[in-house]
Amino acid sequence: MIGWSRERDNGVNKERREATGADAAILSIFEAQNNQKQQVGDSFFSLICSRATFNRGCSEKESMSMSDPAPAVTEQTLWTGRVSSVHYAGKWLLAVILLVAVAASFLFDWSELGAILWFGRAALLLYALVLIGWILLDRQRRRYRVTNKRVSVDFGIINRVSNEVRISDIRSINLQRTGFTGLLGIGRVEFSSAATEDAEVIFWSTPEAEKVRDLVRSLQP
Repeated sequence: MIGWSRERDNGVNKERREATGADAAILSIFEAQNNQKQQVGDSFFSLICSRATFNRGCSEKESMSMSDPAPAVTEQTLWTGRVSSVHYAGKWLLAVILLVAVAASFLFDWSELGAILWFGRAALLLYALVLIGWILLDRQRRRYRVTNKRVSVDFGIINRVSNEVRISDIRSINLQRTGFTGLLGIGRVEFSSAATEDAEVIFWSTPEAEKVRDLVRSLQP
């Protein structure tokens, strides 16, 4: 009886130890699962936080870019010019001839003409000076200009009138060079847009006419 009771007690203790080991294993599995879930939750929370921070930074950058307007392009003058002096070659020649005639009249003894001679000298001198003044004023009253945005021509000395056309609106550029002045690079450059058939802006007797045409073409979009 005593031996049988000892064996029974040993069996019971063994079963208890096996049950305790199984419980411990199950408990360790539960703890590992809980730790894994906690790690996954922490990672997901970190991912959400980082994504929210990224979105907030992007939205701030977008708002800053939308609030700051693009810098305006400053208009710059690339070329200016006037009517070539060669355009007035005939008038310059006439003025020189008149001045030479006045000077030559003093080389001869025409004293018998008296007041008529002095009147003729004064008339020739006055006509030459008026002609020279007209040449200078006519050349000054027309000014051609090419910027990075438009081409324009200004007329007048006191009251000025300006014709211009935007480079983006120019549809055709015509260049005409004729005669001796054409050989010197002087010509007429016409700028037309799609709005009208006639040229809105004309550079008459322009020095370096081909260079002006190529410059405007290079600025077109």
